[in-house]
Formats: sequence, structure tokens, C-alpha cells
Amino acid sequence: MFGSGGKTFGQGMGRVHVLRVGRTAGLAGVLFAAAIAVLGFQTAPGMAKPFLPPFKPPASERLVSSIAVFGTDDRARMPAEGTTLADQIGVLVDLERKTVCTAFCVGHATVMTAGHCLYPPGSREPARLKDIRFRRDLMTTRNDARIAGASNGAGAQHVSAGTTRLSLRPPIDAVKDWAIARLDRDVCPMGGLTLSRRTNEEIIELARERRVYQIAFHRDFQYFSRAIARSCEVGRSFKDVGWETISQDFQEPQSLILHTCDTGGSSSGSPLLIDGADGPEVVGLNVGTYLQSNATAPLGGGAGRTVQAAATTRDIANTAIAAHTIANIAIEFNRAEILSDPKQVRDVAAWLNEQRLYNGRRDGRYGPALKSAIEAYEVRQGLAVTGFLTKSLWQRLDQQRHRSRPPRIRDSAISAR
Repeated sequence: MFGSGGKTFGQGMGRVHVLRVGRTAGLAGVLFAAAIAVLGFQTAPGMAKPFLPPFKPPASERLVSSIAVFGTDDRARMPAEGTTLADQIGVLVDLERKTVCTAFCVGHATVMTAGHCLYPPGSREPARLKDIRFRRDLMTTRNDARIAGASNGAGAQHVSAGTTRLSLRPPIDAVKDWAIARLDRDVCPMGGLTLSRRTNEEIIELARERRVYQIAFHRDFQYFSRAIARSCEVGRSFKDVGWETISQDFQEPQSLILHTCDTGGSSSGSPLLIDGADGPEVVGLNVGTYLQSNATAPLGGGAGRTVQAAATTRDIANTAIAAHTIANIAIEFNRAEILSDPKQVRDVAAWLNEQRLYNGRRDGRYGPALKSAIEAYEVRQGLAVTGFLTKSLWQRLDQQRHRSRPPRIRDSAISAR
């Protein structure tokens, strides 16, 4: 989470660049220069829907704000009429961890969000996908959708993520902070939003024309109402932090979008949009806030005492993943026929083990090790690399296994000799 471009804490003041991600909950961890602020809700006894107390962040959270507003706060309530976006952008709720993120439809039964909303950074526990719900808004629970297969332990293969272990230390892998999940039923009546193929340079130019906007849920905005932030700036350099520094702080910086759409907690996973010829297009997936910290190590106070100067932070820009870098994944995921039968999952694990690509457990469950083995197999076969556990993969491996078996010698042929 800390450090930038090889810089480290030392005596005297030094600038450190960090990334803050925007899952939200009622508690916030503040550690020197950065925090992951998470906003939760509590369920009142006997009630099915969440009880949200009046918003007032605790004093510890106010040390590092989870709200990134650049200049004036331009967020406004999204108009209820004249758009289908209300049916395509909702919230992803973790009932166990009590966190909320924005998510948007990319198919009738598939949604996309920030990866850290499903796989929290720094958590020692794996994601409990059975606790995840997608809702049109936070307060509407009657149409909750679950992740497909999660209720019987087969949810992992119905989720694809850039990483399950997000690195917040430079080089920050924010461009891997995406996830797409198949739900247990169709909840997006208008289908999915289009992931634009526009390049970063085109997006920057569209922002100059004031055509880039963001729609998200924010914990500090009218109790998680859907909000629109218009006329977002998009650029490569911000304030006195140039692209040379920024590109060293991030992995694959060419896939990154830096923007000034005003954000608050719960905006992780929200889409940056433009209005295209056929309707709204997603040009970016919002994932976090890029911070600059002035930090210092202990300066020494003599006689065993330590004097330490206060750390200060400022927001440089919000970060998003360019949609053109993840568009193909969404298309392939929507097409994929995912395996759920534990026996077939064990088959895939065993057959990849025979090819010396997998040496993990063969317990009928899909996890990071099996995904990596599938990706290695896809590379070897010259296939598109997805890591998906699909019926077509099972069939391909089964056919190869049968072709590799030696021909069987019939008993009658032996006795005739």
C-alpha cells in the first residue's frame, strides 16, 4: 500500500504515492498515509432490509477522507426518466463483510465490478461468494441475485477476476482490479452495457469535449442514491505529478485511466461512460484513488523519546481501467458454458495433472491454482487465455486423453499367434 517508484520512508519529508480503493463500510483503517474505507450496514432484528444509521464518519476515518472530490462537488442525482441506466447499474453487497460497491450489467445475468469488492486486499480469508448479492439499489432486497453456484460451493468458477490479491504497493496493479460474475438468474432486463473499444487517447479527447461522465452509488450522497458526475477530466499527468512518475508507480500504465469524476465510498466498480451512436458506452471501470503522501520516519527525540512529524495526503486523481482492455474477457465470459459438476471439475484437474500443468488438490473445486493451470494449457494450445472452467475445455481434454491412449490389443489376436 505504501511506497512509490522505489522511494522509501526516511528521515525528513518525502513524497509517497499510494492507491486507496473505494469499497465502503462503517469502519476505516488509517495507517499513516492511506486507508481502505469500508462502509457497512447493520440488519435490524426481524427485518430483511438493511438499517442505515445517519451518515457521520468516525473521527479516525476523517483523518483520511474516503471521498475524492476535485474542485466543486459536481455529483447530482441521476434523472429517473429518459434512460435505461437505472436498470443496468446497481450495487454489489457483501452481507458478511458488510460492504457495498457499485456494479453494472454486461449481460442479462452477468455484472462487472472492481475485483477488490469480491477479493478484499490484505484479507486473510478467501472471498465468501455465497454472501454476495446484486441489487438494483441498496434498499431493494426482494429481487436479490446471488452468484451462480455459490450456494453449493461452486461459485468460484462463475467469477473471473484480474487478480485475487491486489497489490497496493508500487508497482500498483490497479489494471487487474476487475471482476465479472455470473448471477443465478437474469436480473438485467435491458441486457448489458457496451464496453467501448475506444483508446485512451480517444477517451482523453472525448473528456476535453466534456462527454465523459460517471454513474455510481456513494455512501455520502443521499443514502446511496444513484448519482451522476458530469464533465470529468481525463489525462496522463495531474497537478505536479507527471506521467513519468505515474507510469513507474503502476503496472501496465497504458491500460490505466486517470480521471477527476467526483467519487465517494461505494463508487468502486462504477462505470465511466460516454453517449455513443447506439446509446451509453462504458469507457472505464472505476477502481480507486491515487494519493500522494508527505511522510516521515521518526526524527528522534533523545532519552528514548521519539518525535515524528505528521503525514499529510492529497488526492492526485481517481483511477479506472480502460474498458477496451477488458472488453474481450466480458464477451468470452458471457459465451462460456461453465462447469458446475464436481466430478467434471476433478476430471479437468486430473487431466491437467497428467500434462504436468497442475499439482494441486483434486477436490472438485475451482481456485487460483486450477485457473493458472488452465491458462498455462490455453497458452500451450494457442487458445485465447481466459482461465475459464468450461464444458468445451472438459471436452477438449477428454478427446486429447483418448487420442493419446495406446491401441487396445484384443485377446483373440493374442491367442491366434
